[in-house]
Amino acid sequence: MMGKAGGVHVTRGVLLTSAAVILSMLGFVIRGQVLAQQELSSFEGLVGRLISAKPGQIPTIVGELKSNPQLAAKTLSPLLVSVHRRK
Repeated sequence: MMGKAGGVHVTRGVLLTSAAVILSMLGFVIRGQVLAQQELSSFEGLVGRLISAKPGQIPTIVGELKSNPQLAAKTLSPLLVSVHRRK
């Protein structure tokens, strides 16, 4: 009887630990996606500022865009395509 109860407790413990690990991993994945979305939104805002910037403000904005060149290229490329289509 005690052996069976011990087995039940071990099984329950393994299941709870597994659930905690899975939920933690899921939390990290969701957090990463939220941070990526926030960074994208920030870069989209920088692109908007770049479009309406005065010449003296451009170096500062470009400096901020240099923090992530891949994301900067991703957010700026649609503008380059639209400029080339207008010509």
